[in-house]
Amino acid sequence: MREPGGNQQATPRPGFIELVAAILFVAWSLRFISRASFLAIDGNRYGGLFDDALISMRYAWNLAHGSGLVWNPGERVEGYSNPLTTLVMAAASAIFDRRNAVLAVQFLGIPTVLATAYVTSRLATRFDRVRPAVAAFARGWGFCAALLFYPLSYWTLGGMETGLLAFLFVAGLLAAEIWAEMGRDRHLILCGAALGLMSVARPDGILLAALVAIAFGHAAYGRDRRTAGRKILALAGVALILPAAQMLLRAAYYGALVPNTYVLKLSNFPLDERLRGGLGFVRPFLPALAIVMAPIALGLARAPSRPKVVAAAALFLLLVYQIAVGGDPWPYWRILTPAIPLAVAVAGHEIWKLAPRTIGTGERRSIRGSIRWASAIAVLAVVVFLLNRQFLREMTFDRRPYQWEANLANVNVALALRQIATPDASVGVYWAGSIPYYTSLRAVDFLGKSDPVIARRSPDLTGAIGWSGMSSVPGHNKYDLDYSIVALRPTYVQGFRWGRRDLSSWGRANYDSVVHRGVGLWLRRGAKEVRWDLIDPTPPRGA
Repeated sequence: MREPGGNQQATPRPGFIELVAAILFVAWSLRFISRASFLAIDGNRYGGLFDDALISMRYAWNLAHGSGLVWNPGERVEGYSNPLTTLVMAAASAIFDRRNAVLAVQFLGIPTVLATAYVTSRLATRFDRVRPAVAAFARGWGFCAALLFYPLSYWTLGGMETGLLAFLFVAGLLAAEIWAEMGRDRHLILCGAALGLMSVARPDGILLAALVAIAFGHAAYGRDRRTAGRKILALAGVALILPAAQMLLRAAYYGALVPNTYVLKLSNFPLDERLRGGLGFVRPFLPALAIVMAPIALGLARAPSRPKVVAAAALFLLLVYQIAVGGDPWPYWRILTPAIPLAVAVAGHEIWKLAPRTIGTGERRSIRGSIRWASAIAVLAVVVFLLNRQFLREMTFDRRPYQWEANLANVNVALALRQIATPDASVGVYWAGSIPYYTSLRAVDFLGKSDPVIARRSPDLTGAIGWSGMSSVPGHNKYDLDYSIVALRPTYVQGFRWGRRDLSSWGRANYDSVVHRGVGLWLRRGAKEVRWDLIDPTPPRGA
């Protein structure tokens, strides 16, 4: 577009920013996946899925190969909290071998994040009524907002459901806004489908689904009060199909009304203890959230709109939820992340509107336009920096992705066990992902995600299982090593200490510490499920 005087307006063409950002993100993601991978003791390269994602991969592998949606064949326990992602993993497991199925799931994370960026950019142009220059910025920044928050990429490329939930949340809200403008039933159905899939993606996705449903109800009453009730009922009918089916299948297949993970994290865990731990966990992130929320609050005061209200409400609701459940084992903001792209997009939109206005004509207008872009981008760069400050070394590949060393060690343990253990062997683990998945042996989950006995125990509230501001970490604060190790006697044990319980003396009396292929293993003494003759001839350290 040419301005009077022959100078081009200082606004990039729509789509240019998104294209460049997408190319850069794909290149970055490929580098991330490479950095997350490692060469194991068998000489092969393995993908670096997060360990909890490999728990889901074990369920998915068993489903794809005829053993059912179970962790251990014959034991029906719902030890996963991401059914939709697990089904996607099952499809990958049906096509590829174990190692390449993991890589396939990692690569699927790339289009998932890009899809989140795309729907965020489309929604960004509907934040309020703006001039074309502002709309162009909103669209470009909305796309970038999803790509510039490291935890979204980390969790999604690590095989977790975080990116999928973020996509469904923004896509559902976008469908509701388009329906509000056009009134087509197709968009009502799309919105309802997104709502239903949110709760299947993760049970607490119902919180975000409720916000989108409220936004749709507001739009319906604003569009036509006479038909609003029917439209809301139609949306509810579509949205509830999948959650209702999931509940029926859970009751029929697992014989339970809630997942075992819900029992593990919340049962017998006092609310006051959870609140203290949750507040301690979120405290380091509050300054960054405040910086994001400030321009959103200003935008709501100046020009409120449904997407802005939902963005603020989602961030606040997930923050309250994170506190209420007692925090999270990993300080990478997994629960809050699905609300971040939309919130950052709104914040950037409001910061742009506060930047120096482009006024005048000709050269003066072009210079002021450039100043506006530069000032807005400078402020947003500060916001992005503060949001990602603790992750910068990983983002720039100065450090391997979080838990890379543990992934490498656990996969090597699994490969060593595959060489010396018979199919009748069992493994007892604290890290319930890599070792059970790659060995395919019967597994004992010391921390109870796939063990209903441990899940119903009382949590350790002494502070022995505490980190990241929490004195008792949900999902890791229930254990009974006398039951898991002494009573169940797994062939391999990952360790004999957790929290206040130390079975080291008993372990040395009943297990041998051996080294095979450079990997240390605790094996039950005299176990017939071990090919002792194949173990490297090194003196046992615990005999």
